[in-house]
Amino acid sequence: MANNLVVNKNKLLCLLVAVLLVTICVCGYVEAQQGPNGGGSGGGSGTPITSCTGAVSGCTQTGAVLAVTSAGPISVATVSLTANQINHLFSAPVTLVAAPGAGKVIQPLSVSSLLKAGTIPFGKGGLPAAAIGTFYGTNAHPTSYALDAFTNNLVDTVITDIASGAIGITSSVGNNAALIAGGTGDNFINGGAIVTSNLHVGSGGTGYAPGDTGGLNDCGATYAIDTAPGGVVATYHIVNPSFACPIITNEGTFTSTGVGDGNFAIDITAVTPGNGSGSVVVYYQTLTLP
Repeated sequence: MANNLVVNKNKLLCLLVAVLLVTICVCGYVEAQQGPNGGGSGGGSGTPITSCTGAVSGCTQTGAVLAVTSAGPISVATVSLTANQINHLFSAPVTLVAAPGAGKVIQPLSVSSLLKAGTIPFGKGGLPAAAIGTFYGTNAHPTSYALDAFTNNLVDTVITDIASGAIGITSSVGNNAALIAGGTGDNFINGGAIVTSNLHVGSGGTGYAPGDTGGLNDCGATYAIDTAPGGVVATYHIVNPSFACPIITNEGTFTSTGVGDGNFAIDITAVTPGNGSGSVVVYYQTLTLP
């Protein structure tokens, strides 16, 4: 019996020593990976995140470590837009994130555009150069993140753009610059369904006849010829007013039926702009320039 007790005690002692050795190895490995302050390999200064509910301010996956020291926490900005603001984004851009201060740059991580649709969609004015997106300060031309939910939609729409292209972060562009929502042309101010138009002076074309049909070059509107004495258009009417036509003079046309020469042109003098409302949600970090 005494011999059995001695053997069992020896087995228990060996088991305790094995557990202690395993614990020491595991702790040493974790410390080597995280560094003395909980960062990644190399001694980063991040703090382990143990909870990830309501991920807005720097929250990442459970147990992850934030080891980046040149960027602030992940923040979110939500800005509501009225129909009037959406229609005038080119002439009156809307600030999404205020200028962060000298030596700092706003880095968007994702940009979402949310449309609460109205009865008339917002249009681009038909011109391919027209676009709306996010820009730095007054640098309102190199589109970075598109706000596509606001264009040509008649249903509630959400579109998220994640790192769609180079935003051109340089000291001259992004340093202490606000992030804005803007447009690349007046077409959002003017785009809409045609309300009134007239024949452009001296642009009746030749070869037209009553009943000929066609469309406008810069939007989806269509027309029909009413009178054309000697083949020159005198009167016409708009069949489909579209919803993305700009207010413009000397708007060119094309023929769908008939043998008109395509030189018939009109002036669009009034349109009905898009209605509805929307918002923009931006997840971003503030970077400190080296």
